[in-house]
Amino acid sequence: MVQRAGDGAFADADADADAAAGAPADVHASADAAAAARVDADAPANADAGAPANAAAGAPVEIDRSPADAPDERIVGEQGAPAWLPAGSRVQWVTGAMPPSPMGLVRLLIRDGDRVFCVPRERNGKLDLPTREVGEADPTGLNAILALSLDITGSDEPPRWVGAVRNIVPDPSGDYRWPVPIAHFGVWQVDNAPRVDGQWLDAGAETSSLKERHWFPLIARDDLP
Repeated sequence: MVQRAGDGAFADADADADAAAGAPADVHASADAAAAARVDADAPANADAGAPANAAAGAPVEIDRSPADAPDERIVGEQGAPAWLPAGSRVQWVTGAMPPSPMGLVRLLIRDGDRVFCVPRERNGKLDLPTREVGEADPTGLNAILALSLDITGSDEPPRWVGAVRNIVPDPSGDYRWPVPIAHFGVWQVDNAPRVDGQWLDAGAETSSLKERHWFPLIARDDLP
């Protein structure tokens, strides 16, 4: 049974409040390619890209989610004791044919060579992939990513699944508000051009600010779908 921790300060997979998070350390991507999957979901449900829906204050609240992973899942990187998670936690970068659950956020990847399309975060203006929160009724984020892609590109073509950052948090702190002990933050890719304002950042540059994003090891792989 997966639980959602109680209320507190906002903390996402790339939370700005995380001091000195920096780039994930020594992530070695597997050379094996995960099968690309296309999203197949019903009509999308809109959700804001802000903090996750509040749970009741106090002790963690059980939610009806199961972190069942796809049988062909591949762990392409792992880091123990990441600075942005509570003590005793670890993070994994996973790929596979199907998105895992529970999903906390979905992110949309649009590339032009080494350039990646980014928009300002609502909370602080820092540039990031277009992002949307996932509701509890959408455990793998399929509705959320369809809605996000439609808003950003104007196309209802299903995005391709890339992979996810997996938080493994056995002992959440008071300001950790994602499902526990496991939460995922997924990345999907489209080929359609954005129709909203944003900026193209060079993800291949040695000094690229995108290398500080916790999802960066996923897009740095050579075998993206």
